[in-house]
Amino acid sequence: MGSFRIALVVTLMLATGSHVRADCAVVNGSFESHGLVDNIYVRGLDGWDVQLPEGLFSGRIVTAWSTDSQHSLMLSANWLVTFAGGELGTVSQVILLNDVDRIVFDLKLDTSGSGWDPAVCTAVALVDNDVVWESNFDRADIRGEYRDQAYVVDDKYRDGQLRRLAFGLRVNAGGMFWTTYTGYWDSIRCVSRTCSGGPLTGDFNRDCVVDVDDLMMMAGQWLTEVPLDSPYNLSTTVDESSRGAGTVNFLDWAAFSSNWLAGGVVQGQ
Repeated sequence: MGSFRIALVVTLMLATGSHVRADCAVVNGSFESHGLVDNIYVRGLDGWDVQLPEGLFSGRIVTAWSTDSQHSLMLSANWLVTFAGGELGTVSQVILLNDVDRIVFDLKLDTSGSGWDPAVCTAVALVDNDVVWESNFDRADIRGEYRDQAYVVDDKYRDGQLRRLAFGLRVNAGGMFWTTYTGYWDSIRCVSRTCSGGPLTGDFNRDCVVDVDDLMMMAGQWLTEVPLDSPYNLSTTVDESSRGAGTVNFLDWAAFSSNWLAGGVVQGQ
């Protein structure tokens, strides 16, 4: 009987419309923790994992350029070595993106010789090995400073799962090059999502509206025991016949349904 009733509630809610909390915290996003580092592959980098294919890429912490305090990360695609094309040199860390509107960072692109050809090399940002931002600006030479570059986080990454965020260089063309391509990164930071009117009861995925996505998450917890401080424990009323306040039941569904399709516009903060 309980399964039939919950199915009926889901059906009725879906008919009216559709549309874990986790805060992003980039560790050492301005690369200040270690001071100068000649080789980040050998020494390591506080807060970041290093993925630099040996001989192809190099990385240092430098003071040659910065926008936040003294240091920045410098990654280079080396000259006079042979690339296969598509090879990456990155640093990365694991974060949660549920409450993140966008990832913002400062970038400088430079070379040891002539211009920076984006057909040869680009700076990239990745989430879980997918390129989500790329410096393929519409110019033949993209050398220069680029402050407050931003990747607007895709909703598919706001599911309460840990995600690997990476920044680096990708060599797009195979062959040997007579110039070194160098990117500098600084002030990598998160911009949080906020909801007009503040947090909403029942907005489990924190997208600022109580909708079908939250409904499916609620249904997945139906009649399960949860801690009293769980976001799914929406009712504080103890009802022994419905197994108490620590169980996701119709008392919690009543609180959830009172906010159905309520919400505000997502804003940056």
